[in-house]
Amino acid sequence: MSAATTPHAADILIVDDTLDNLRLLSGLLVNQGYKVRKAMSGDRAISAAQASPPDLILLDIMMPGMSGYEVCRRIKADEQIRHIPIIFLSARSDASDKVEAFASGGVDYITKPFSVSEVIVRVENQLRISRLQQALQQEVRDRLTAQQQLESLNQELEARVAERTAELEARHAELGRLQEQLQLALGKEQSLNTLMAQLLETISHEFSTPLSIINTAAQMLKLNRGRSTPEEDDRCFHMISSSVSRIGQTLQNALTLTTAESKAIQFCPEQTNLADLCQKIVSGWKLAPQDSHQLQFVQDETENPIATVDVTLFRQMLTNLLQNAIRFSPQRSTVQLELQVTPDQAILRVRDWGIGIPAAERAQVFQQFYRASNANSVPGTPGVGLGLTVVERIVRLHQGTVSIESELGQGTLVTISLPRN
Repeated sequence: MSAATTPHAADILIVDDTLDNLRLLSGLLVNQGYKVRKAMSGDRAISAAQASPPDLILLDIMMPGMSGYEVCRRIKADEQIRHIPIIFLSARSDASDKVEAFASGGVDYITKPFSVSEVIVRVENQLRISRLQQALQQEVRDRLTAQQQLESLNQELEARVAERTAELEARHAELGRLQEQLQLALGKEQSLNTLMAQLLETISHEFSTPLSIINTAAQMLKLNRGRSTPEEDDRCFHMISSSVSRIGQTLQNALTLTTAESKAIQFCPEQTNLADLCQKIVSGWKLAPQDSHQLQFVQDETENPIATVDVTLFRQMLTNLLQNAIRFSPQRSTVQLELQVTPDQAILRVRDWGIGIPAAERAQVFQQFYRASNANSVPGTPGVGLGLTVVERIVRLHQGTVSIESELGQGTLVTISLPRN
């Protein structure tokens, strides 16, 4: 949907010291139905944004007096206007310029000379993301207010709404924290420019589906308030919860990968009962209502299952392996987690009877962003190719080894060996 057909035309502030550029962009966006304001310097742009915050800022980098980077940093430092998305415009195409743009707080980067269609698509994309985020935040606030007014609902339903709302707020806060950490990593690690650019592009694409699901489920809850059954509410809450979990898992994998590559990861090993930890992970696993997979934990009890591991990273490692096994296994099949302890090692095996991995590609599956050629043969199997990369990095931190055995159509066995001390 173009801006011209929306109920409220977005307000866009264009900042450029070149009058021709201002006229070109202004005419382009006005023709699309947007309201446009213009500023020819950084100081005027900041004053205009503070006086009446726009929905989006198009910001030139090279300007006299104050660069676009500094303008962006000052806007992001102002609590009242830091939420405004900023798209940078520049004739520079070096990776270092793009990294600095994102590190200063920008959400996108358009290289001059630009095409008309590119500008329109990128502007509409960022406005859509901003509106989805605002709608989600507003829906949380509306739900808390509406909860006090729904006297006709029984006490059990009220407790469920409160519980799910609190969970959604906590996940949303965690998502914000992980996003801030990822942006900080971008600014500090100049040597990881290529990886960072890939992560940002991949995450931006990966978030579109779960954000759409969250918005749809929230609208259904709002429209059916007081009329829907507890089962229907639970279904919407599960859609929201699983989508937020998907976003959080993607961000957590991205954060682990970047901090491991920059050697800034927090590694805190401690004496842990691996049998208890594995059992908790399996028993606490939440499958979708329509999911008929069986998750099974098998333990060899010949040795004391105590080993020194980082519990958080260990849990993340198993979560990625179990998620992959479930994704690529047929319904009603079993995914098995096995634990064997020897005097020197803890050996974990994740076994499934799914689609398998082509023999020629097994050596590549630990590469970042790599997905096997047959991954898309199973409908509804999202992923960005980070899970096994993160598994390999976590195993390496524990000074262990990981290997894969697989046969097409027969299943996959992932074996991890970790030193007990």
